[in-house]
Amino acid sequence: MVDDNEQGHVPFSVVELDGGTLVGTATLWGIDTHHRSAHIGLGLLPSARGKGYGTDVVAVLCHDPGRTAARTRPRPE
Repeated sequence: MVDDNEQGHVPFSVVELDGGTLVGTATLWGIDTHHRSAHIGLGLLPSARGKGYGTDVVAVLCHDPGRTAARTRPRPE
């Protein structure tokens, strides 16, 4: 879910891919379109920490195609 009503502040929900359980929130803030930069805020439930969600959120928000593809496509056995 994205709510872009506030200028320079864009919140996101962090959900598990399997089941869609909400595990935290992420926010892009201090967005500078000229320099193509922003700050990332991230909060995860204690039960979701240490499982790679933070790494995945940063990869998605920074648009790292190699990392995001690894999490959104089934891995070969």
